[in-house]
Amino acid sequence: GADGVAMLVRALKSSPGLRYLGLRETRAGADGVESVAQALPQWETLTDLDVTSNWADLDQVGSLANLGVCTALRRLAIGSNFSGDTGVQLLAAAIVRCSSLEEVNMSNCQMSCGQFCVMADAIPRCRRLASLRVDGNMVGSRTDSMVTGHRIARLVQQCTALAELHVELQNEGLTALGENLSLNYTLTHLSVSSKNFVTSEGVKALCTGLPQFPRLTRLDWTLGSRMVQGPNPGSFQSPDLAEAVVWLHNSLRHLNVEQSRLGSPGAVALAAGIWTCAALETINVSGNQIADDGMLALGGAMEGCVELTRLDLSKNVAGDRGGEELAGLLLKCCPRLEVLDVRDNRFSDAAAERMRGVLTARTRLVALIDRTDKGGARPVPSSWSSL
Repeated sequence: GADGVAMLVRALKSSPGLRYLGLRETRAGADGVESVAQALPQWETLTDLDVTSNWADLDQVGSLANLGVCTALRRLAIGSNFSGDTGVQLLAAAIVRCSSLEEVNMSNCQMSCGQFCVMADAIPRCRRLASLRVDGNMVGSRTDSMVTGHRIARLVQQCTALAELHVELQNEGLTALGENLSLNYTLTHLSVSSKNFVTSEGVKALCTGLPQFPRLTRLDWTLGSRMVQGPNPGSFQSPDLAEAVVWLHNSLRHLNVEQSRLGSPGAVALAAGIWTCAALETINVSGNQIADDGMLALGGAMEGCVELTRLDLSKNVAGDRGGEELAGLLLKCCPRLEVLDVRDNRFSDAAAERMRGVLTARTRLVALIDRTDKGGARPVPSSWSSL
């Protein structure tokens, strides 16, 4: 709460060497965040400030400008609060002075297109900025989405150190982003999502732009919440996505396409692209309504993924045939595979036991086959949660 945060801040004022202050989900509100902002001049050595998820209206945090005195600040996380015009203007004016800033998280701040444009004018002046999260914002008209897509493409070009970008756009924004991307050798992690209708044109434009990132190592793709077209709405995006994956086969290490409603036709198309990516280390295609044919196509594609360590095929609709044949395929390939997650499919108990029996030959493999995980499988590595 605000009172507790204020007490903590008063206690920390006697710690001029403070480097990290994390106040995530403390229900501080605007008053609590204001207490932190007022104290910032006391902490010239502060490098990491996290006030995420505090129900704070930034318009009511009048001391946000004090961020500008934190010249050592490298990471600023202010996401999941409420942005207003005044708060955004104060924040933009402040971060321009944070010459050491490397990471900014403003996800889920309910920014409008106009507010984002204010931030987009300031962000390129942070010459060391390597990570930017602006997903969960800019819910507006189609025109607003298009303008935002243009500005994000321009940001990628202007921020010469940018390596990680998280965005969420409507269909018109995805189209504008894809059509305006230019060659970039610094971006290595792109996360793109949409909670609104996405058409084949939007997907195609974005996929056409992806090869502009020849050093991309991680792609997070979640565009299937409300796809429009045909009886299997998400499958139309797969041929374009598969082609983009082929273009990135030399660099791509992590592919996350969860909850994109690919279906079996989409999985079959995507498998053709995955097969070319010998360097892939993690693949997540969970929650995509993939049945037996799609599961087997993906299993066959694993033959080319000699570096694969983690494979998530959970929350799909594969039956006994798909599960058992997949286990047989994985027994012959992916020598480095450590974790296989196929939970929440439609395997019978008998098929699950047969799959577990086949996979026990892989002594290093943790196989998660059903919710109860019968058979006493070893604990899942903590790094698996990153998927």
